[in-house]
Amino acid sequence: DSGASDLHLSTGARPFIRKNRALSFLSDHVLTADDALRLNTVLLSAGQRKKFLESQDYDYALATGKGNRYRTNLMFHKLGTAGVYHMVPTQVKSLADLGFTAHLDTLKRLLSHHNGLILVTGPVGAGKTTTLASMVAYLNKTREDHIITVEDPIEVVQSAHGCNVTQREVGEHTNSFATALKGAL
Repeated sequence: DSGASDLHLSTGARPFIRKNRALSFLSDHVLTADDALRLNTVLLSAGQRKKFLESQDYDYALATGKGNRYRTNLMFHKLGTAGVYHMVPTQVKSLADLGFTAHLDTLKRLLSHHNGLILVTGPVGAGKTTTLASMVAYLNKTREDHIITVEDPIEVVQSAHGCNVTQREVGEHTNSFATALKGAL
């Protein structure tokens, strides 16, 4: 409701949100190790909790009511646990809406090929996931094909329009990116 993009819950720190790249603290209470562990694992299934406690790192997509989805990263650090909850937008923006108008023809030409490789790179928060979701949505609306995504985790859920869209999550639907790629080919 606040328009934040991320929620951070970490042992030894005050809970805070990120909105327009600025941080805002939600309270003056510093989370204890027990607080942070409880808050970051309360929504996990027994299997997810076991996996997190064993590996001490866990990335997953959290779906809550009203279509809200979060890319969630849990980890242990020297003081205890930490979690980052990144809000995944409910609507996929078009390539033009993302600001690619100057290069829209080039992107559409790249997306018109039936094979090849397009790399989308950048730092955290640069819009890689948003850009890829927009590209998949464009293909889904302009072609009649089978789109297979391999993700860790699945963030933006894509419904079938002109294409059959198969979204696979590493760990849940396939053992690795390599086995998923081999299966897709």
